[in-house]
Amino acid sequence: MINMAVQLLSGQLNQYLIRTYNLNEDVVVISNLVDLDGSVAPNVNLQVMMAVHFNGNNYPEALKFIFSTIIFFQCHPSSSIKG
Repeated sequence: MINMAVQLLSGQLNQYLIRTYNLNEDVVVISNLVDLDGSVAPNVNLQVMMAVHFNGNNYPEALKFIFSTIIFFQCHPSSSIKG
């Protein structure tokens, strides 16, 4: 059930960002939390973390996507899984 919820949210967020910025490809991915050494973090409580990663000097672009992600969750404070 948690997997379905995370997949639903990531799909909705992805579609929102694609429409907002007129993108041609998916930009949202689901991945494991990792420690600084690259190993998977053990014993993680259920939390959702949003991060943005752009190569090079694209810090302003990264801030734009973080801002839009916050707006998405403020505009969609709840979701439901049907089926």
